[in-house]
Amino acid sequence: MKSNYLYSVTDKALYDGLNQHKITSNHIVDMFLKRGVLVSKQTLKKSLAQSFCRYHHDYYDHQLIAEVLGMTPRKEKITSSFIKTECKADDFWSAAEDLKKKIINNNDQCNIYSESGSIIIDITYSSLHYEKSEFNQIVKKNAKIEIIKKDDKYIIRRPDNEKMDDYVDDILNTLSAFFKTVVA
Repeated sequence: MKSNYLYSVTDKALYDGLNQHKITSNHIVDMFLKRGVLVSKQTLKKSLAQSFCRYHHDYYDHQLIAEVLGMTPRKEKITSSFIKTECKADDFWSAAEDLKKKIINNNDQCNIYSESGSIIIDITYSSLHYEKSEFNQIVKKNAKIEIIKKDDKYIIRRPDNEKMDDYVDDILNTLSAFFKTVVA
């Protein structure tokens, strides 16, 4: 089981998840077929769900159900910071590489690339919501941090949430270890 889950899904929670309207009979039939079990497409969905809950289920079954039942993340607002510093683009690139190591150590994904003279840090991470039901607790999100050079300052654009604020703070702390950085 992945470390992002608070607990393992029970048979009751699995049964309730399989009986939601977003899960079709075809989804359940496909899950049976992955186990090598043939079932009729005319079998009622409740009966299929009840039978499937008696089987051993694993992380991949839970992910499949969570993918269908999961929330679709809405687009977040973007915020910008203006940084006046002695740093060069290579210094920002090095700080981004340090951030990438930290993100990967947290079992998230990160890519860094350059586009039109800007540094783009593309992050895919999981956001936890413990107040949601078992299959809706984890929401996969994608965010981009853009570092743009404009005249004598840098503009850092990112989604306006706490996790991205922390990541930008990590970049600035790495830079401030080498240079005097002033946030305007």
